[in-house]
Parts: sequence; C-alpha cells; structure tokens
Amino acid sequence: MSKFGQLTRYATASVALMGLVASLPAVAAGTDPGGTRAGTSVFNQAQIQYQVNGVAQTPVLSDNDGNSANGISPTEFVVDRKLDVLVAETSLNYNSATTATVVPGQSGAVLAWTVTNEGNQVQDFLLTASATGFDPFGGADNFDAAGVSVFVDVDGDGLYDPLVDTATFVDELDINQSVTVFLVADIPLAQADGDIAAYVLEAQVAEGGAAGAGAAITTDDRASADTTLGVEDVFADGENVNHAGDSDRDGIHSSEDAFQVAAAVLSVLKSSQVISDPFTCPGGVCPAGANPKAIPGAIVEYIVTISNAVGGSTASSVVISDDLSSEMGGANPSLAFVADQYGAAGDIRLVYTPSAGAPVTTDLTEEADADNGQFIASVITVNNVTLNPGDQADVSFRVEIQ
Repeated sequence: MSKFGQLTRYATASVALMGLVASLPAVAAGTDPGGTRAGTSVFNQAQIQYQVNGVAQTPVLSDNDGNSANGISPTEFVVDRKLDVLVAETSLNYNSATTATVVPGQSGAVLAWTVTNEGNQVQDFLLTASATGFDPFGGADNFDAAGVSVFVDVDGDGLYDPLVDTATFVDELDINQSVTVFLVADIPLAQADGDIAAYVLEAQVAEGGAAGAGAAITTDDRASADTTLGVEDVFADGENVNHAGDSDRDGIHSSEDAFQVAAAVLSVLKSSQVISDPFTCPGGVCPAGANPKAIPGAIVEYIVTISNAVGGSTASSVVISDDLSSEMGGANPSLAFVADQYGAAGDIRLVYTPSAGAPVTTDLTEEADADNGQFIASVITVNNVTLNPGDQADVSFRVEIQ
C-alpha cells in the first residue's frame, strides 16, 4: 500500500480556525455608530491538526498567498473608514432649552443641535445653517431671523457662552462622541406672536487628525475595488428627506429647528362715562337711576383698559399715558383735571385684574412721588405695570367739562 493510501486510511484530521466569522443583521445607514477603528489590521491563520497512525503530527498553518517559499503568513486585511454623522435637534420643540421663548427685538436667541460622530475614525465636521421653509413642528415658516451665526459648545456645558463658544466647526470629534452646536440670531422687532423662523443645520464630514478645520470629504470609494491593505472611505450617513441638500450616503447629515415668537399681544380701550352734572345731581352725587349729561360742570370719568392676550408673553415695564394737553391747554380749555376723586388722596385709580384671582385696586396721587402715577403738564401717566398673559389693567381718572 502506498504511503498516500496509508495516510488516507489511518490519518484523522481536524481544522481549527484562529479567527471568528459572525453573521450580523443589516443596520440602516445613520443608526450604526462607531465600530472597529479605521486602519486597524485584522489578521489570523487557520491550522490543520492531524494524526498518522494515532501519532499527532505538527500542525499545518494557513498561508496568505500559498507560497511557502516566502514564509507562512497570516491572512490580513485593514478596516476601511466609515464616514457617518448624525445631526439631531435637542429641544424637541420650538426654540431651545436655553432660549425657551423668543420675543420681538430679542438679541442672541439660540437654537441647538447635537452632532455625533457615528463613524469609526476621528473626524472634523464643517457646519452650515440656512433658513428653510420646512417647520419640523408643523407650523408655517414666515420670517427670517437676522445676524445668524453658528458656534460649537467648546466647554461642553450645553449653554451658549459668547466669550467661550467661538469655534465655528467641529474639531477632532472621536468615535461615538457628540458635541452641541448653537445657532445664534436676532429676532426682528416687527415680528408678531406665533411667527416662525425655521432653520436647518448641516454637518459635512471632513478630514480629522490635526487641529484646525480639515478639508471636506465630498466623495467616497464605493465605486472602487476594495484593497486588502488599503483604507477606503465609505459614506454611511442617512438622508433628511425634508432637506434637498442632504441625500442618503453623501457625507452630510442635517436636522431642522425653529424659532417661534411669543409676543405680548396688548390691546388698549378707552371709554368715558358721565358721573354727574350740576343739574341732574346737585352736589356731584348721582342717585341710582339718574342720567347725568355731558354739560359744562359735569364730571366725566375716563377708563383706559389694557389687556394682554392669553398665550403670549408677559409684558413688563408697561407705561400707560394719556395726553390731554389739547383739551386742557390754551385760553379756552374744554376739560380740567379733578383731584381727590378716589378717596382723600386718590387722584388716579389703577385696578389690576390677573387672569386668575381677585382684582387689586391701588389709588395713586397726581404728584411725581413714590407711587407709579402722576398728572403733570396735562398728561396722565401710570408706569411700572406688569401684565402676564390674560391679565388686564384699568386706569381711571376724572375731568370736569369747562
């Protein structure tokens, strides 16, 4: 019997692999963070263990090229570079956690996103913010903010600090790491309650590995053959279907956020009522059912009513003024201010009615003193009033017809 036959008859062999092969489910682009770092060498060898006539023989190792003359080498490949970025709006609602509301004329209003490196290598990310007509919260975009700038949260505290957060690109972001990015803008004074300005933030993958803004990576190697020991680029980012500038696997990811204005919606109503006249109510006190008329010598009460609509913002430092100089000045004035109509020292009455609770009445003097009311140079003024949404304030004063 030949030696080959003897080996066939008596040899038993087993194969042991020094690597691991696993089958993993497919993961959607943009949801598969991290992984083995790009450039990592992966190498292993298979070996054959066998016996001849029950005697263990020297194991035989696999070779990477089948040429034993140049040595027996493991099979090796190098992990390619996955380029993947995820942009996400942080507040899940209008405005941001650090700018809960924006009001007309506000400076430095803030929107915020997180930018996450879901690739497998340290990367830079270039940032672009632009106005968009798509409101992610279902409203209708109808204005643009002014002075829009984008900054990175350098100190990682989640709060925009203009003296610290001055970087305009993401530098050296490692695998599975996130950073907050702020859009900072000014809200025009002319905007009304409920107005919306929507913005989209784009993050473009760029070369990392050194301080400073790396060059944008605009193409990958999906159309090229894989090289075993080289590092090819593969875009793995997802698509924002609401933004034309963000396609599937293009090295860019984006997300929208929006400012919504919460303005105080104030309305002013001025009414008048005849309190007494010298004939219907001698002595100036009218009984129930009397109908005094606006004749010379009659007392007329003006009431200025200021209301702040429900759903807006609080109006603070409200000043109510009523200029009567055209009626009280000149050689023949038609009106004269009447003092002490609300108690011994009450020349002006302020009634504050909160949206919930009982009205609060405050009587004010006409002098420029410690209280918030005055009548000077034919102008009634009540200042330092605060009106929360749903609140109302009534300012009353009385005049005599000349």
